[in-house]
Amino acid sequence: MVASLRGAGGASPAPVPNGLSGKEKPSKEERLSNTTACLPLVYGSVAFFLGKKADEYHTHKWTLYLRGPRDEDLSPCIQKVVFHLHPSFAKPVREIMEPPYEVTERGWGEFEAQIRIIWKDSAEKATVVSIEGLSLCLFFYFTLFFIASMVVAD
Repeated sequence: MVASLRGAGGASPAPVPNGLSGKEKPSKEERLSNTTACLPLVYGSVAFFLGKKADEYHTHKWTLYLRGPRDEDLSPCIQKVVFHLHPSFAKPVREIMEPPYEVTERGWGEFEAQIRIIWKDSAEKATVVSIEGLSLCLFFYFTLFFIASMVVAD
Protein backbone atom coordinates (compact mmCIF):
# COMPACT_ATOMS: atom_id res chain seq x y z
CA MET A 1 0.00 0.00 0.00
CA VAL A 2 1.41 3.39 -0.90
CA ALA A 3 0.32 6.60 0.78
CA SER A 4 1.92 9.86 1.82
CA LEU A 5 1.94 12.08 4.85
CA ARG A 6 2.28 15.83 5.13
CA GLY A 7 4.85 17.18 7.54
CA ALA A 8 6.31 15.03 10.27
CA GLY A 9 3.10 14.45 12.24
CA GLY A 10 2.79 10.83 13.26
CA ALA A 11 5.93 9.75 11.40
CA SER A 12 9.29 8.53 12.67
CA PRO A 13 12.16 11.02 12.68
CA ALA A 14 12.75 12.05 9.10
CA PRO A 15 15.55 13.75 7.21
CA VAL A 16 15.54 17.52 7.49
CA PRO A 17 14.04 19.09 4.35
CA ASN A 18 16.18 21.50 2.33
CA GLY A 19 16.25 25.02 3.72
CA LEU A 20 15.69 24.01 7.38
CA SER A 21 18.49 23.96 9.93
CA GLY A 22 17.12 20.94 11.73
CA LYS A 23 15.74 22.93 14.67
CA GLU A 24 12.64 24.18 12.87
CA LYS A 25 9.82 21.78 12.09
CA PRO A 26 8.35 21.69 8.59
CA SER A 27 4.80 22.96 8.30
CA LYS A 28 2.01 20.40 8.14
CA GLU A 29 1.38 21.43 4.54
CA GLU A 30 4.96 20.85 3.40
CA ARG A 31 5.64 17.43 1.92
CA LEU A 32 8.90 15.74 2.83
CA SER A 33 10.69 14.43 -0.24
CA ASN A 34 12.37 11.03 -0.30
CA THR A 35 10.81 10.05 3.02
CA THR A 36 9.01 6.81 3.81
CA ALA A 37 6.90 6.12 6.87
CA CYS A 38 5.54 2.64 7.62
CA LEU A 39 2.33 2.06 9.54
CA PRO A 40 1.76 -1.57 10.55
CA LEU A 41 -1.93 -2.52 10.62
CA VAL A 42 -3.81 -5.65 11.67
CA TYR A 43 -7.27 -6.53 10.42
CA GLY A 44 -9.43 -9.58 10.87
CA SER A 45 -12.40 -11.02 12.68
CA VAL A 46 -13.26 -13.05 15.74
CA ALA A 47 -16.55 -14.82 16.49
CA PHE A 48 -18.11 -16.76 19.34
CA PHE A 49 -20.88 -19.34 19.26
CA LEU A 50 -23.78 -18.15 21.43
CA GLY A 51 -24.92 -21.63 22.37
CA LYS A 52 -27.84 -23.88 21.63
CA LYS A 53 -30.34 -21.40 23.07
CA ALA A 54 -29.53 -18.77 20.39
CA ASP A 55 -32.14 -18.36 17.68
CA GLU A 56 -31.34 -19.69 14.22
CA TYR A 57 -30.50 -16.25 12.77
CA HIS A 58 -28.24 -15.08 15.61
CA THR A 59 -26.02 -18.08 16.39
CA HIS A 60 -22.73 -16.15 16.70
CA LYS A 61 -21.46 -12.84 18.01
CA TRP A 62 -18.63 -11.56 15.80
CA THR A 63 -16.33 -8.56 15.53
CA LEU A 64 -14.61 -7.24 12.43
CA TYR A 65 -11.66 -4.96 13.29
CA LEU A 66 -8.74 -2.81 12.17
CA ARG A 67 -6.03 -1.91 14.70
CA GLY A 68 -2.31 -1.55 15.31
CA PRO A 69 -0.36 -4.76 16.04
CA ARG A 70 -0.06 -3.77 19.71
CA ASP A 71 -3.29 -1.75 19.85
CA GLU A 72 -1.44 1.48 19.02
CA ASP A 73 -3.53 4.60 18.46
CA LEU A 74 -3.98 4.92 14.68
CA SER A 75 -6.06 8.11 14.87
CA PRO A 76 -3.13 10.46 14.02
CA CYS A 77 -3.08 8.88 10.52
CA ILE A 78 -6.65 7.64 10.01
CA GLN A 79 -9.62 9.96 9.55
CA LYS A 80 -12.18 7.14 9.55
CA VAL A 81 -12.69 3.48 8.76
CA VAL A 82 -15.72 2.36 6.76
CA PHE A 83 -16.92 -1.24 7.13
CA HIS A 84 -19.07 -2.60 4.29
CA LEU A 85 -21.10 -5.57 5.55
CA HIS A 86 -23.59 -7.84 3.80
CA PRO A 87 -26.65 -5.89 2.54
CA SER A 88 -28.94 -8.00 4.75
CA PHE A 89 -27.76 -6.06 7.81
CA ALA A 90 -30.00 -3.18 8.89
CA LYS A 91 -27.10 -0.76 8.43
CA PRO A 92 -24.63 -2.44 6.04
CA VAL A 93 -22.21 0.53 5.84
CA ARG A 94 -20.68 1.57 9.17
CA GLU A 95 -18.38 4.60 9.49
CA ILE A 96 -16.15 4.57 12.56
CA MET A 97 -14.54 7.95 13.20
CA GLU A 98 -12.30 7.06 16.17
CA PRO A 99 -10.71 4.00 17.76
CA PRO A 100 -11.53 1.27 18.34
CA TYR A 101 -12.11 0.72 14.63
CA GLU A 102 -14.42 -2.28 14.86
CA VAL A 103 -17.96 -3.50 14.26
CA THR A 104 -19.68 -6.10 16.43
CA GLU A 105 -22.87 -7.88 15.36
CA ARG A 106 -24.76 -11.14 15.66
CA GLY A 107 -25.44 -13.42 12.72
CA TRP A 108 -25.63 -16.95 11.41
CA GLY A 109 -23.68 -17.34 8.14
CA GLU A 110 -20.71 -16.19 6.18
CA PHE A 111 -20.36 -13.22 3.86
CA GLU A 112 -17.83 -10.98 2.18
CA ALA A 113 -16.88 -7.75 3.95
CA GLN A 114 -14.78 -4.75 3.01
CA ILE A 115 -12.76 -2.36 5.16
CA ARG A 116 -12.04 1.07 3.68
CA ILE A 117 -9.39 3.22 5.38
CA ILE A 118 -9.72 6.97 4.85
CA TRP A 119 -6.41 8.68 5.65
CA LYS A 120 -6.15 12.08 7.32
CA ASP A 121 -3.95 13.24 4.46
CA SER A 122 -6.60 14.17 1.90
CA ALA A 123 -4.04 13.81 -0.91
CA GLU A 124 -4.03 10.05 -0.32
CA LYS A 125 -6.41 7.58 -1.89
CA ALA A 126 -8.46 5.40 0.44
CA THR A 127 -7.09 1.91 1.08
CA VAL A 128 -9.57 -0.93 0.59
CA VAL A 129 -9.18 -4.36 2.17
CA SER A 130 -11.58 -7.14 1.13
CA ILE A 131 -12.33 -10.04 3.43
CA GLU A 132 -13.80 -12.96 1.53
CA GLY A 133 -15.94 -15.54 3.26
CA LEU A 134 -16.22 -14.04 6.75
CA SER A 135 -17.15 -17.35 8.31
CA LEU A 136 -18.59 -18.24 11.71
CA CYS A 137 -17.17 -21.78 11.95
CA LEU A 138 -14.30 -21.20 14.40
CA PHE A 139 -13.69 -19.08 17.49
CA PHE A 140 -10.81 -17.25 15.87
CA TYR A 141 -10.90 -16.91 12.12
CA PHE A 142 -7.95 -15.04 10.84
CA THR A 143 -5.73 -12.14 11.50
CA LEU A 144 -3.83 -10.80 8.57
CA PHE A 145 -0.92 -8.46 8.90
CA PHE A 146 0.20 -6.03 6.35
CA ILE A 147 2.48 -3.08 6.32
CA ALA A 148 1.01 0.16 5.10
CA SER A 149 4.01 1.68 3.46
CA MET A 150 3.60 5.40 3.18
CA VAL A 151 5.82 7.15 0.72
CA VAL A 152 6.17 10.87 1.21
CA ALA A 153 7.16 12.51 -2.03
CA ASP A 154 6.79 15.78 -3.87
